[in-house]
Amino acid sequence: MSRLRTVLPVLATGLLLAAGAALLATDPPHNISTANSYGALNYCSTCHKLHGAPGGTLTTVSGNTNLCLSCHVSGGRATNQAFAATDQAVPAGASLVGSTAGGTSHRWDSGAAGRVIKGSPNTSTGTITPSGDYTGAYAATIKIQVVTAGATGSATVAWSQTTNGTATFGGATTITTSTTAQALGSSGVSVAFSSTGTFVAGDLFYLYVRPDLVQPASAMASHLESGRSMCSTCHDQHLQALTPFDPAASQTYTAGTTNNRHFQRVANDGGALCGDCHAPRNVGKGGTSHPVNLPVAGAANTKTPTTVPLTVSGNVHCLTCHDVHKASTTTTPAGMLLRVSNTTALCADCHTLADTTTANTHTNPTSGILWPGDQYGGSTYAAITDTTLRGACKNCHTPHGWPDANNPGGKYANALGAEQDNLCLTCHDADGPSTKDVRTQITKTIHHPVERNSGRTVGCADCHNPHMATAGVHTYTTTATLDRNRLRASGGGVLNNMYALRGVDGVAFNYSGLAMWGVPTSANFTKIAGGSPTVAASGAEFEYQVCFKCHTSYSWGTNPAPNGITSGGTSPLTLVSGTTQPWVAGTGTASFTSGSTSVTGSGTSWNAPSIRYMYIRHVGYTGTLRYVSTVTSNTAVTLSGTYGTTASAKAYELRDSAAITGTTTVTGYGTTWDTSLVNQFFAMTAGNTTSYRITAVPNATTLTITTATTSTTPQDFYIHPGASFTNGSTAVVGYGTSWTSALVGNTIQASGVTGTYTITAVADATHLTLSGNFTGTTGVYRFLLAGPILLQETDLAQEFNPANRSGHPVVTGLNNYTGSTAPKALAAATMKAPWATNLGTQTMMCSDCHNTDAATPAAQGPHGSAAQFMLRGTNPANWPNITLSSASTSWCTNCHTLTLSNNTAHNTGNHSGYQCWNCHIVIPHGGKMSRLIGYSGTGTTMPARYAYNNTVSNMKITGFKKPTSATGYSQDGSCQTSCYHNVAVTSSEAW
Repeated sequence: MSRLRTVLPVLATGLLLAAGAALLATDPPHNISTANSYGALNYCSTCHKLHGAPGGTLTTVSGNTNLCLSCHVSGGRATNQAFAATDQAVPAGASLVGSTAGGTSHRWDSGAAGRVIKGSPNTSTGTITPSGDYTGAYAATIKIQVVTAGATGSATVAWSQTTNGTATFGGATTITTSTTAQALGSSGVSVAFSSTGTFVAGDLFYLYVRPDLVQPASAMASHLESGRSMCSTCHDQHLQALTPFDPAASQTYTAGTTNNRHFQRVANDGGALCGDCHAPRNVGKGGTSHPVNLPVAGAANTKTPTTVPLTVSGNVHCLTCHDVHKASTTTTPAGMLLRVSNTTALCADCHTLADTTTANTHTNPTSGILWPGDQYGGSTYAAITDTTLRGACKNCHTPHGWPDANNPGGKYANALGAEQDNLCLTCHDADGPSTKDVRTQITKTIHHPVERNSGRTVGCADCHNPHMATAGVHTYTTTATLDRNRLRASGGGVLNNMYALRGVDGVAFNYSGLAMWGVPTSANFTKIAGGSPTVAASGAEFEYQVCFKCHTSYSWGTNPAPNGITSGGTSPLTLVSGTTQPWVAGTGTASFTSGSTSVTGSGTSWNAPSIRYMYIRHVGYTGTLRYVSTVTSNTAVTLSGTYGTTASAKAYELRDSAAITGTTTVTGYGTTWDTSLVNQFFAMTAGNTTSYRITAVPNATTLTITTATTSTTPQDFYIHPGASFTNGSTAVVGYGTSWTSALVGNTIQASGVTGTYTITAVADATHLTLSGNFTGTTGVYRFLLAGPILLQETDLAQEFNPANRSGHPVVTGLNNYTGSTAPKALAAATMKAPWATNLGTQTMMCSDCHNTDAATPAAQGPHGSAAQFMLRGTNPANWPNITLSSASTSWCTNCHTLTLSNNTAHNTGNHSGYQCWNCHIVIPHGGKMSRLIGYSGTGTTMPARYAYNNTVSNMKITGFKKPTSATGYSQDGSCQTSCYHNVAVTSSEAW
């Protein structure tokens, strides 16, 4: 009986364990009722052992992964789902050192801290365990080499890390091994060394780390093995209850029956499982990685894929592109677990934006681009030399983002491998590989602000669609037709050789209901989406629709139009100066008496420290300034002269002063000078105002300067910035400067030295580069700067409104100008080819007037020019400042004959000495008066921007009526002016 009582509890315990196991292992094929690969039933004892179990969870094999692989191996119980350690992915990358890329399965032996392998040589018996979350921006190899042999505690190792995604190791750091984890610099990873075994001198270990990984926070967090993932981190081996990504899996769950839901530890139909460890990449649209968990249906330029899977709800997911187990062995790059071997084919399975099979310039698989490596922005995105990847998406894009070299912690936008414009200009420069050298054009004096230094910015992709642009050179046709302003036909197809603008987005403008010179509103604009190679009639239809994106109020809305248009002129060279010294509030109050030199204080401490020779005034005082000549006590001082008004118990201010007290000495009063002032310049504000270079700062109140000629009394002073110029060098070093990239394109001159230079680069606040070697004497100088003159933007939509009385036919032919009276078009005799035909119906492009000043094969289009306003054609420099007598050399004569016999307004002798801008507006896009006439009559509302030098009084027209022909102008019937014709014009137009 005694023995029976002993056995019964044991049996009961066994039954409870069996029952508990049955409750856990309810789902096939890991349950009792399901046969394994050999037909044997999967009893709990297949994995568990009640007594003497090797594993910590009563498992038959020690270690979770080892347990799983006891069945999931070739010839094992789960041979149909077999894995081997060598299946684990080793992702390719330039920073991979000591291993070969490859693998078909997600790893089950590493975590956010990476994984350690033994390098060669390595006979050490000690081990290294990493911990933490790697925080670096690039995938990296951390090399750990034993320096001093021994056990943990006595052995030392030197570690170093590959830099910026390359195979180049940075400097090594030596540490003493310890069982306590030690941080490896700022990598976020720490390493601990085993308490057993030894380390052999010279032995190598490699720790592989990857960015955008974190330790899981979900239920997976409690299923890690020493911080590393294992099979049960992602899989709950007992239950199929949670929904997987797999759209082919059962979408419903029945306990004990459902057998194809992949034993998810966390539901993954919404990406939660992948996104737990890969959280930085679990982002939506606009993030730093390819967006996930977004529907493909309805998204611009996408289609439902035919090769890769989406979720049941049609969303793109991590596992749309990646196959977590059993990925193809032929994918490039290796080890990335991609579902499709060709990365371009993978992208094109969903994305329709790029034409990857025909004539697209960039993505053509035969003649498309190969990324040569960033030349201008410092990106470390490696050059691609494999010619089989010509035209591949990865030449420009990296789907999970690439670290921004100029924005630590950030990534380049749009999944690009470099900043957009640097990426484009790397190929589109003087040394190619593209034959279209755009960079030379945009570095000219007048240019679209692609370089991002002017405060207003535009990107290459604002005017071009790199996925649809096709080969070809824009040439100007010899006939002006109705369709000259088109990029494509209404049904699709490139027109006017506008290959470079194929498929670009734009802005359409609806002029219906807009009055003459009416102000457009947002209701007048409609965005035109970028084109798609699958839709022939897509993208902007007219060239002006591209320009309207930025050069209309569509861009700035109801805000004032921005400044930023470069006129072609530059401001005068101006000596860069410091400021006078600031006033600082004093403690307590002070009382001043008009006509007296005495000042008394309350709550003041004027003698501790002494304020002698400092300027003092009550707040708000505007009279003659005085400094303190003597300090009698903490509450009484005497001024250097009588005070100008009475002010009792007022808040007061103090200001530093200084005096030249010796041939090389300046004494400061109240100053806190330091050595940062060396090589800046000291100057008094009055008297001896010569600037002297500061050569030393002995203390807070003393400066050593170059030899002065005249000593001074205490007064206000300047500290001017200086700059060091070196003969034969383009480098300039600033002292006290705050230079920014906005100075690029400006002119600089060393004071007193002949020769000016263009600033081509600004490295930081104190370093810039000149356009040529400095030819003067090496030294530190004050300097002068001159920048381009910036004018206010105008609204092209308002100017080209067909309800206006006049304009150039950019939007539509002049016969369609409802605000104009006959004759609407000019006479053929007043026009040159190609404009002398189809008058009234012909249209023109913005680039007919604005374009590069370089001929083909230079990249055509308004990228940049040496001519003001990027004016195309001859004589751009003299526009509009030219007299009628010199009309034959006017820029306008590129299109207009301006011959005197063709126009009676021009052939009158007393007009010959007047400027074009005396009558015509200086922005000749369109106007409220006929023939682009300006108006300075009574009550004029013409914006000053349309008058020469922004001065309306420069316009001479105070009354105007358009005649019925070019030869019909009369002195008193057509014009009233402020200079000669003073007879009022009947039915005059006005502005």
